[in-house]
Amino acid sequence: MISLKQKRKLTQQIVAVDLFCGIGALTHGLSQAGIEVAAGYDIDESCRFGYEYNNKVPFYAQSVANYKGLI
Repeated sequence: MISLKQKRKLTQQIVAVDLFCGIGALTHGLSQAGIEVAAGYDIDESCRFGYEYNNKVPFYAQSVANYKGLI
């Protein structure tokens, strides 16, 4: 059984990218769980303000079809 302390250590090593992010509910939840989110991608530019304001994470108004990854 993994302790809560060990879980937190494991989740701190994860870096996520939120595809189809909208205004960022998933990003917010991941952040609350201790998982870093590097960026949010959505084709809908109208989501930018809500996403960046609520999450303090960069928003990219791009189709995920063009996403090449961070690595």
